[in-house]
Amino acid sequence: MVLLGCAGGETAPSLTDPGVELPAEDGGTDLPPPPPPAPPDDAGPPAVLRIDEVGQASVDGFAGTLVVTEILDDRLDAPWCRVEYALQGTPRTADCDCIAWDVTFALVALDTWAESDEVPASLDHCASPDLPASGAVRAWAWSAGELLYDAAGLDIWEPWYAVDEQDGVLTFTWATELGFDPPEVP
Repeated sequence: MVLLGCAGGETAPSLTDPGVELPAEDGGTDLPPPPPPAPPDDAGPPAVLRIDEVGQASVDGFAGTLVVTEILDDRLDAPWCRVEYALQGTPRTADCDCIAWDVTFALVALDTWAESDEVPASLDHCASPDLPASGAVRAWAWSAGELLYDAAGLDIWEPWYAVDEQDGVLTFTWATELGFDPPEVP
């Protein structure tokens, strides 16, 4: 038989020793109850970013413009980002009931929140996903009131913009609002 023990001068108090508090009869102790749980953090995002994309182009040759504007918390006087492109299409064949073009994007103007004398404006300062660089070419097509986009180049045409056509001019728009945690403004 092996006995294990601790060497030392003091021993732990026993529940039968005088001065040791026993639990209350209901099984609880004299300790205060724990605080109630904190409510869930549902305050939402710190800001709202509205993204508007508006463009016009002629059906014949698809020459036109696209303007992307990002507005933070309805501050219309100081857009978070504003990008303007000139668009020029060249006809292409497509496996769809549509008129298709390879559209070249030429950056005309760019204003961003981060622009300063030391920091030039950059598309990286914009929050809009997938903004084309100047000179980028995208496959677009027009069919049944929609502008379609073949992102992968596989003749898989996805709806991209709603289109209003009047007298050979296509007007296309898209808008959304996103919860946004903006970086610190320099």
